[in-house]
Amino acid sequence: MMDISRGRNRLAVGAGVGAATLLIAMLAGGSSASAEEDEFGVDGLESSSDLEGQPFFEADLYAEDHSATDEGAFAVVYASPSQETIEAMQLGESIKLSPVAFDRTDESGHIEMRLSDPNALEPFADDEGNVNLEMLASDGTSSYSHSFTVDASAVGEEATEGLSRLSSARSTSVRRSAPEPVKVHAVGPVTGKSSKIEKSGCTYTYVKNLGLMNVNVGYGYAVKGAATVSFNYKSGASTSLGISTSASGVAGTFTSGGTQSMSSDEAQGFPATDGGNIFKTKFRYGMWKNQCSGQPWGNILIYQVKPKNFEGGSIVTSASIPSATYCVPQVKGADYTQNKSTAYESSVGVASAPQIGINMSSRTGYSNAASLHFVWKKAGKLCGTNGTPGSSPKRLVAK
Repeated sequence: MMDISRGRNRLAVGAGVGAATLLIAMLAGGSSASAEEDEFGVDGLESSSDLEGQPFFEADLYAEDHSATDEGAFAVVYASPSQETIEAMQLGESIKLSPVAFDRTDESGHIEMRLSDPNALEPFADDEGNVNLEMLASDGTSSYSHSFTVDASAVGEEATEGLSRLSSARSTSVRRSAPEPVKVHAVGPVTGKSSKIEKSGCTYTYVKNLGLMNVNVGYGYAVKGAATVSFNYKSGASTSLGISTSASGVAGTFTSGGTQSMSSDEAQGFPATDGGNIFKTKFRYGMWKNQCSGQPWGNILIYQVKPKNFEGGSIVTSASIPSATYCVPQVKGADYTQNKSTAYESSVGVASAPQIGINMSSRTGYSNAASLHFVWKKAGKLCGTNGTPGSSPKRLVAK
């Protein structure tokens, strides 16, 4: 079983060390609590409902028939293995997941997650401070999964403020920019008990190499004869990539299961060109098996398809040039670099349908590591589809 590595300095954080025994056993909600109720929870963590401050994640859980799940579904948020750990995993290799927050749903199937330890996410942050997380839940009948990414420092600050309020006479919490609740539908039924898994634990196993997939990482638009456009996807560029989940792992049964952030390990440039373009590169994808023991419900078993590592490669395909009317002038020979807002965003930006039956999402934000560069062949202008280039242009068109 592997260790989960800290992305920034490769400091090993034992997947089963420090968290000791991971108590993710589940207990049905209701008024008739038994003497054993206090034994159910996650060792070393406080229930999120006992904490104050802004939640870093909210969700509404829905059963397979789309009704709100019953009160008392037990949910745990885990820190996903670091990118370095994922890249190093061999087929058949497993790691133990590390919990960072837990709670039970209310009567409407709603849940809010808060950190009892403000520094809990720090060991799992990448160089940009991003932490990939996953919520796993069960209501005794169905299992649930949702992956997402947070900024470790921002969540830590909120947690620190919340704990401070909690220790000072439990003053009223002021919620700031609370996240919108995510709608999470059941992935499938819970499975029977298994003696192959340590009681009250979650394992994450790499079960299938799905090969290289094309991932759209940028748009570029330049009217022919007016200007050229090039795209740089440098080492450290971060793309939010969709994750698909299934109860069986069989192609055609996968549905959207959230997103995770992945950074490029190397630089990939794209040549200067004109017209409408979509810039694509290659990521290797794999299938993982999430398997948890959780008494008294039995085991959670969910398959995930997600990126394993960045492979590089440059592919340019044509696209229609959108209408853009928010413009600023440019003289002949001028150049402009865009390194903010969104380079690419699409719900079908990953060509995964041949392997699993659906395409997945991709979103790349402009940054110093992912930038668009325009050069004008003659006097013209640079225009945004939703605003001027210096505001919120969404897509840029050189004319």
